[in-house]
Amino acid sequence: MDSLQKTQRHFLLFCLVAHQLIAISCAIYFCYQEQSTQVIFYIALTSFISCALTIFCIFQRYKLATNIFLSSLATGMLFLIVVSDHQISALWCVLTLPAFAMLLGHYSSLMIITGLYSIAIIILISGLSNSVLIAYDGTLIMRFLFSYGLLTSISMTIENTRFALLRQDNFDDKNLATQDFLTQLPNRYFLEEKLEYWFQKFTAENRNFSIILADLDHCKSINDHHGRKIGDLALTKMGQLLSQEVRREDIAGRWSGNQLIMLLPNVAQDIATTIAERLRKKASETNLESNGAKIELTLSLGVTSMARNSDLDNLLSSAENCVYQAKQMGRNLVISA
Repeated sequence: MDSLQKTQRHFLLFCLVAHQLIAISCAIYFCYQEQSTQVIFYIALTSFISCALTIFCIFQRYKLATNIFLSSLATGMLFLIVVSDHQISALWCVLTLPAFAMLLGHYSSLMIITGLYSIAIIILISGLSNSVLIAYDGTLIMRFLFSYGLLTSISMTIENTRFALLRQDNFDDKNLATQDFLTQLPNRYFLEEKLEYWFQKFTAENRNFSIILADLDHCKSINDHHGRKIGDLALTKMGQLLSQEVRREDIAGRWSGNQLIMLLPNVAQDIATTIAERLRKKASETNLESNGAKIELTLSLGVTSMARNSDLDNLLSSAENCVYQAKQMGRNLVISA
């Protein structure tokens, strides 16, 4: 169970207990006031809340308990608006609002609270309550509607803030799971999932799909002579270079320690080779400085496509072999196979 679910369950338990105590207190109060209708109502409400509390605590049925509880609150609110012009009843109706905002979620709570508010306005202002049972004092009507609107705004603001924080947390968690911390590019976990999906998809549809595997030349030497910080900066710059070359549908990411990869859907191998050659030239034009020394950066690149490989393992192995050949032939080369 995540933290959000725990918070909602704890809040439901708090609401059930708090409203139960309030309902019992109101029943006792109206008993002394000899207002039998309100006494019967609050006793009935207490019974429904007790039922929801039992379902939640004993049977662990969160949703069912929530539905019973909120249905009782909504029905009770409309009932009190029609039959009771007492200020305590109006206050109780207003206090039910945070439960809707916090337990139902953003959109559902907004719809229900707006609906209840609209019905309350119709009953109180249109004079419908006069023909049913009671006539409201104008001051009480304005206090009730103002308090309702104010508390609704506060409740929805709190819920909207919680909703926004939840979305941000989910977004951050998703990024952490799929993003490389150094280059800020997609990581291998994400790339492997995308590779497998695209390979199956494009094989079934008989479409082109190519990859470019790029290896930063002399990476160990850069780290040894200039420090890991400079080596990381070099790899980051190469990652930025790949990112600048991708189309909307392409993906550039970090494949391993000093290797980057480009996934090119709907790109034939000859075009992918041209792209790789362009990357090689731009990489060789990129320099770094460390303590006054200029560091020249180059890439060894391997290019392959689905058209020449029967499965995903062969595709990746072919790209690795191409990079290896480029290294053996002097680096700063593009090898296609």
